[in-house]
Amino acid sequence: MMRARKVAAVALALVIASCSVLEPAPLPPEGQVVLGVATDAWLPRGTGAPFEAVGRNALFERMRIELFAPGETEPCRECFRDFGAEHVVFNEGRATVGFVPRPGASGYRARVRLYHAGPTESSAEPQPSSTLETVVSLPPVGADGIVDVHVVLLTDDILTPRGTLAAPVAASAGPPPKGLAGTWRSEVVSACASPAREGEACVAGGAFWFGDLSLTVPYERLVAVAPFFIDKHEVTVAEMRASGLAIGGGTFDKGDPQSQGTDATKFNLYCTYTTRPGTNEELPVNCVSVELARHFCEARGGTLPSEAQFEFVAGARRDATFPWGDVNAGCDDAVFGRSYDAARPPEWRKCAALGVGPAKPGSGRLDRVSLPEGEVVDLAGNLAEWTRDTNQDSDEPCYQGNPVVDPVCTEPGRQAGWPIRGTSWAELGAGQLRAAAAQSIGTSSPQGVRIGMRCVRPGN
Repeated sequence: MMRARKVAAVALALVIASCSVLEPAPLPPEGQVVLGVATDAWLPRGTGAPFEAVGRNALFERMRIELFAPGETEPCRECFRDFGAEHVVFNEGRATVGFVPRPGASGYRARVRLYHAGPTESSAEPQPSSTLETVVSLPPVGADGIVDVHVVLLTDDILTPRGTLAAPVAASAGPPPKGLAGTWRSEVVSACASPAREGEACVAGGAFWFGDLSLTVPYERLVAVAPFFIDKHEVTVAEMRASGLAIGGGTFDKGDPQSQGTDATKFNLYCTYTTRPGTNEELPVNCVSVELARHFCEARGGTLPSEAQFEFVAGARRDATFPWGDVNAGCDDAVFGRSYDAARPPEWRKCAALGVGPAKPGSGRLDRVSLPEGEVVDLAGNLAEWTRDTNQDSDEPCYQGNPVVDPVCTEPGRQAGWPIRGTSWAELGAGQLRAAAAQSIGTSSPQGVRIGMRCVRPGN
């Protein structure tokens, strides 16, 4: 299929004399409808686009246009085109397609879809949850001359297609407006308004597709995220000790793990906090309840990250499959596959030769995201991490908004508990390392050796 980017210097002409296959089509007349498309969506920047200090993640990569002849409900083979979408082409008003219908005939319709194709830019059928769609009626034309019409696709209309084949909306008169591309939720596209504190980094605001269609429960929705600061690493034993919050109250009543014997089946053996300073001070702290984690972050003027904030940075602000890109991790790349349990299948212990238990922050060679203030590490492995959301499934109310800005689930779902993000040293890894992977923790197991935390705070 043709890509718009290959002929971006001129209007895109799709010359269709008729969708009828009953008789040979005559030579086309010169009368044309030129259909232009404008959008406020974030698109691939393209050659010649101006530099942006805060880059925008391309949210829609492809456009599909289909022409339907009067009375037809399927486009013929010649009435279908798929194009690459570029910011420059749309912003300069050059996203146009020329149709040559039968002179004087009415009833022609065009279906225009701008859709998210994913990292491979596949031309597979667009998904409703990530597609902007409008069906327009096209005006009749004479034997010669050009009639300009256009359609505007707005990002807020995801899940709300405009028009149908049976009841199309009228195309707007004239060529498409210029300068609209990339204006959706532009208020979030900024860096943090103040310098980062020691040990944290700014995550500039942006938007991304929350979820992953390749996961077991496929779901994605468009989420915009305002700028925020995030801890560069999971909270360590030393940082927890310095806060004073870990002392007393029985929160850490496990004793010194080195004194608990040699039975590796005991979870408590791998709790990193000790009653007295020792060799674990630089390790990430685990065996922390969600209540203590929240209290710790609030005392520092922040909160636990929302699921959306965590996934945004874990996907490197650009919908990457993993923090480092799209390739699967090996044992040196992230801390996972280090289960202590010899009864587990071998794949759960395939990385155990590198150590068992939480590792020093940054031990994974690739498990890091580079930001202007430095690297944020262990977003995929080492410890899974608490978030501030309540536990809701993708079919529950919190997840019905699309698009949505800075979502946080606050109401209890069908299953009580809390979501955690990332995976831990004690788990299999693989797909669990993906930026969009999530797990749920029930109220019966509120803390454990595989869960830690980090904090965020607003950046604006």
